[in-house]
Amino acid sequence: MYYADSRSSGDSRVYTADLQKVIMLPRCDTFKEIIFTPRLIAFNESFVPVGTSKTSTVAVLWHEAISGRKKADIVSTFYAFLNKIRDSEEVVIWLDNCSGQNKNWCLYTFFVYAVSSLELNIRKITLRYFESGHTFMAADSFHHRVEQSLNRKGKVYDFVDFVDAVKTSTRNVEVIDMAFNDFYNWKDESSQYKITRLVPRPYLQQMVEVQFIRGFHTFGYKTSFEGEIISANFLKANIQKNGIAKPLSISQPRGITMERKQNIITKIGQIMPPNRIAFWKNIFVSENVDTIDD
Repeated sequence: MYYADSRSSGDSRVYTADLQKVIMLPRCDTFKEIIFTPRLIAFNESFVPVGTSKTSTVAVLWHEAISGRKKADIVSTFYAFLNKIRDSEEVVIWLDNCSGQNKNWCLYTFFVYAVSSLELNIRKITLRYFESGHTFMAADSFHHRVEQSLNRKGKVYDFVDFVDAVKTSTRNVEVIDMAFNDFYNWKDESSQYKITRLVPRPYLQQMVEVQFIRGFHTFGYKTSFEGEIISANFLKANIQKNGIAKPLSISQPRGITMERKQNIITKIGQIMPPNRIAFWKNIFVSENVDTIDD
């Protein structure tokens, strides 16, 4: 199915999406001061066109002092991406089937919002999931090029250096540099009461394709690519009736602790060019930071 999509010349825009493995900043591993200092985690949620399309790759970038990687954070990157391609009518997104961040009720609630929103022209969104043991996908190839770009730079002192490495990793890349107020408090509005009573009951782990269509507050899913579409009415009754409201954005950056900030500036600042120190001095500080894996 993936290879058929990669050869398709139809009206749908086809992408693979994936979060790159964690990148630590600063990245200058020749200095032992950096290796033994708790650093800043940077994120790259990438939306990479499939096949021979001349469509741009979209890289949504942020770091842990802006926001984390909870479900609502990842959903916010999908929202930023869809706004970038807002004039598209049909979008297909291939996702890793092994990741809970790609299969959850919060994400599916968001996609119902997206195909109902007047902000977007999108009429249909289809999610397709790779089977376990799948071969290299387009997002993997892009992440490899980002890694090569980082290696070419050698010394990546701050987030601005990281953004530049992503921009120059390959041709036709558009970067979305997320601010804290680009992250929204997206919610899971599913009704487990309704879901457990659906026949057949929808199980996330069994779904290989999920479709969201404008005009419907439900979704359709398949448990095999050759199978029939099954409709699932999964939203809470009040949401089903009134629709999904766009949530508020987060009110402040996530931040890092003062101790971590000072450690980076004290231990690594001496080996950085002076024009890179300002980024670290300006990082938001919070003493109530949750763990990044929550």
